[in-house]
Amino acid sequence: MRKHKNPLGRIRPAAVVIAVVVAVVLGAGGLALASIPGAGGVLTGCYSKTTGALRLIDPSAGQKCTSSEGEVTWNQAGITWLGTWSATKAYTNGDAVAYKGSSYLAVKSSTGKTPPTSTTDWAVLAAAGAAGAKGATGARGATGATGPAGPQGPPGEPQLPDSAQLSTLDWWGGNYSASSYGFADPRGIAFDGTHMWVADETGDSLTEFDASDGALVKVYNASSYEFNDPVGIAFDGTNLWVTNYGGDSVTELNASTGALVNVYAATADGFDGPKAIAFDGTNIWVANYSGNSVTELSASTGALVKLFPSSDGFDDPTALAFDGTHMWVTNYTSSVIEIDAATGALVNTLTSGFESPVGIAFDGSNLWVTNLNGNSVTEISASSGEVVQTLSAGSYGFNDPMEIAFDGTNLWVVNNTGNSVTEFNAATGDLVQVQSGAGYGLEYPDYIAFDGSHMWVTSYGNNSVSELPA
Repeated sequence: MRKHKNPLGRIRPAAVVIAVVVAVVLGAGGLALASIPGAGGVLTGCYSKTTGALRLIDPSAGQKCTSSEGEVTWNQAGITWLGTWSATKAYTNGDAVAYKGSSYLAVKSSTGKTPPTSTTDWAVLAAAGAAGAKGATGARGATGATGPAGPQGPPGEPQLPDSAQLSTLDWWGGNYSASSYGFADPRGIAFDGTHMWVADETGDSLTEFDASDGALVKVYNASSYEFNDPVGIAFDGTNLWVTNYGGDSVTELNASTGALVNVYAATADGFDGPKAIAFDGTNIWVANYSGNSVTELSASTGALVKLFPSSDGFDDPTALAFDGTHMWVTNYTSSVIEIDAATGALVNTLTSGFESPVGIAFDGSNLWVTNLNGNSVTEISASSGEVVQTLSAGSYGFNDPMEIAFDGTNLWVVNNTGNSVTEFNAATGDLVQVQSGAGYGLEYPDYIAFDGSHMWVTSYGNNSVSELPA
């Protein structure tokens, strides 16, 4: 008997012709030959009703399908190959299709009958072989085009500057005179990341202007703020805090809207001639010059945290600076006190090397203290509390040095009587420059603040604020 290796190997586009000669053993012991196809070129086959497997039989030799099989016949014209099976195409007996790697023969007319699952409509011609081994991963394709931008997310919570930024006054990375700015004895000055804020002592007001172009934003002088000789000012990342030296109180207002938040004047808070003010990332600290005390308030609630009395060594406290861990307080009577900001414990009291200290700043490693009557600046190690060096007048031009600020590299000192500003290197102590003269608009300069690019200096002698490039 001849066999073909592949049932589809002899399929022609029009039809498949199969001729098989079968030897049939007869019961009487003789040998008879039967042909497939039979008379008229008809092929007869049996297909499994459960698996769809197909086999050919010779009815003339008495061969029949079993009870578990169905009979199918087709003429010698052969199989009609129709390619990949389609759910929408109508198939008739003798049509052949491909489906998921196998080939199937239609044993009756149908539409939408899936070959593997509808064994009464389809018989298997050739089953798909087993899957081969997984090939190697191909080369990485080219990067696709950038997709469209997604929708804007909700606004995040306000972010407070970290301890290092606070301690150096570097919270984010011309001359302006009174007129519409409302400057009247301008004193304390602070930066909120966008705007500068100036406390006007005799004007009992607060001036806000844009740091980028100096444009006036607003002058706050409503009675509801209860400004009374405002002197010091600090920003906590959301709100401004202003000390009222004559009112023995502290005013809190929102930096974004200017709305009043609260006025703190409780006796328990101990405000008595409050002057300097600072923020440690959690709490607000106020130096009470007349009361010889320091008040610590919660920045989030305004509640009193602790009142440090004069018995702790405070005597005319004038300035505050935070080094990331400790709060440092200068006392005009020539001492500096160090406090653990987290616990409120007194750490150290320094009494030598100071002559009426009135300003203090932290440069990331050390503290720098201005000595008003000594016309000098003293450097203190933040880690040991020891005096590192003292820079005296000479070429530095110190002349009644008042406030001091750090720009990330250099220290800037305001010379009140000298009508100048001294800049020197924090790492070496070397003089950088002394800025003075009418061109700078400095007349009894007092306070200073850094906005990440420029230094801003208040002058109460001519009611102005000077902007100096850092």
